[in-house]
Amino acid sequence: MLDERLEQAIRQTNARLVVLDPIQSFLGAEVDMHRANEIRPLMKRVSVQVGKYYSAIVLISHMNKNSTGKSSYRELGSIDFQAAAKILDE
Repeated sequence: MLDERLEQAIRQTNARLVVLDPIQSFLGAEVDMHRANEIRPLMKRVSVQVGKYYSAIVLISHMNKNSTGKSSYRELGSIDFQAAAKILDE
């Protein structure tokens, strides 16, 4: 997701909806999904790419197997996937 393939695909297909399922598989080997300082800039970049073409994006995330506690803390990787999604509209 650090390259231009996502934006190229949106532009070429005139996509109005982009679904990344699961988001973790699109990060690439160079991104540590457990580190907020790596997730937030990436989510901002995705937001700019889809926003440029007035597209919507759905990010699907896998959860861990722990069935106790809040579901927001069961997501694989940083909780900043959720936190970044909340601030991208700003």
